[in-house]
Amino acid sequence: MNLAFLNEEGMRLFGHIFPDGQVPVKHILTPRLHVKGYDGLVYLVDWTKLDTSQQCQLTDFFVQNRGMTRNEFASLLAESHLTIPLRTSLVRGAASDTILRHAL
Repeated sequence: MNLAFLNEEGMRLFGHIFPDGQVPVKHILTPRLHVKGYDGLVYLVDWTKLDTSQQCQLTDFFVQNRGMTRNEFASLLAESHLTIPLRTSLVRGAASDTILRHAL
């Protein structure tokens, strides 16, 4: 599994969802995202690796803080192949257990 580790700011925003600060991501490489209001590097949170509680809390976050309806959020998920962007400024690092397994 690939993980991003939340920094202090990330924990303030998402620590209630990821209390250990570990966020499952699709890749440890960070693609550039160009959307209205943001242009920068992101990690892609792997929706399929989240438990139901985390999925509900993230849905609520986007609905409340990004002005989206639940249907708009569901469409965003479908369009992004079940990933959610996480700004690199909220992360202190990332690791892959695949790399760790090969290193041992």
